[in-house]
Amino acid sequence: MAPVNFARAEDRPGPGSDGPHRTRTVRGTLPVGSPDYVYLPVEVPRGVAEFAVSYTYGKPPVPPGVQGNALDIGLFDERGTALGGRGFRGWSGGARTAFFVRSDAATPGYLPGPVRPGTWHIALAPYTVAPEGLPYEVTVTLRFGDAAPTPAPVYPPERARGRGRAWYRGDCHVHSVHSDGRRTPAEVAAAARAAGLDFINSSEHNTTSAHSAWEGLWGDDLLILTGEEITTRNGHVLAVGTDPGVFVDWRYRARE
Repeated sequence: MAPVNFARAEDRPGPGSDGPHRTRTVRGTLPVGSPDYVYLPVEVPRGVAEFAVSYTYGKPPVPPGVQGNALDIGLFDERGTALGGRGFRGWSGGARTAFFVRSDAATPGYLPGPVRPGTWHIALAPYTVAPEGLPYEVTVTLRFGDAAPTPAPVYPPERARGRGRAWYRGDCHVHSVHSDGRRTPAEVAAAARAAGLDFINSSEHNTTSAHSAWEGLWGDDLLILTGEEITTRNGHVLAVGTDPGVFVDWRYRARE
């Protein structure tokens, strides 16, 4: 894909109606047989405080038994898209149509941190494609300004006092608003306590953003483990009790 270019001098902020932000929109169509992940490069200049994305795609009617269109989305920063996730900045799959990242905050599912200059990549993931193709529209907005400090993540402790040797009740498959759940981490923790659970495993689809979202919610009565639901094109698997903040890449097929 051709890069979305904000790096030209005329694209930088200055006087005028556009103010301290610049927006570009890209349209295209993904054909049947597209790769699992298609990367849209975005050239980010210096001085960007926030990287924001919104997207839509066509959902034409299809006959019974024929797959329609479904397009997931995520983001990698200037460190690249290589397997292992060094440049990973977030994933929302099909749960959201817009997101942002900046140094001090991010949409749930995404990781706060500096918006450094370089080539970023929006990951478009065509889960299914209708016979006539998948038309998409991606809008990128860069907001310029001074970046706020990035807060240090606070992760749940890896141990709780417990009751000694005993049976413990827990749920290893838990989603919140950080992927396709509807409840905040605070609501999830309250529900876990109301259900009499001793532990839960934070297991968002393909992201670690919730690992640092549990501050003040754990206690000796509730151990909160960090993990991930590794959601691949060939199936899902739970990673339970991973090291806090550690990303498990999901861009594999079973044959790999």
